[in-house]
Amino acid sequence: MKRTALLVAALALSACSTREYVFTPPESAEGRACVAQCQNRETSCRRDQDRRAAEAQEACEAESSRREDKCEIQSNIEYLACLKFARTDEDRKACAKEDCTQPSCQQSGNYGLCSGDYRVCFQSCGGTIGVIER
Repeated sequence: MKRTALLVAALALSACSTREYVFTPPESAEGRACVAQCQNRETSCRRDQDRRAAEAQEACEAESSRREDKCEIQSNIEYLACLKFARTDEDRKACAKEDCTQPSCQQSGNYGLCSGDYRVCFQSCGGTIGVIER
């Protein structure tokens, strides 16, 4: 039983672990110039990811607004029909408009690919990368 509890605790802690990278740049001037190119590519990749996220955010907000407008129109129609066909005051009190609030849009850039490509590039330039698991 105690062994199982330790295993569960270890698994829980490992789920929360983070990976930290320690970069050691190459010593040669050519290697450092190569790493500078890697950094430029990573910056460009991140900018592209930001642009994609902004476009996705805009599209999501437009679609959300369209769905909310459509829902509002339909909700009004159903509410008015409910009032029209209600036979008693109690029936009319039961009539309600649907909440048409749409979930918010939360788009963000996927920098994982950029970081992975940078690490590969950095190492191909002669740099070394150490990994620390925490």
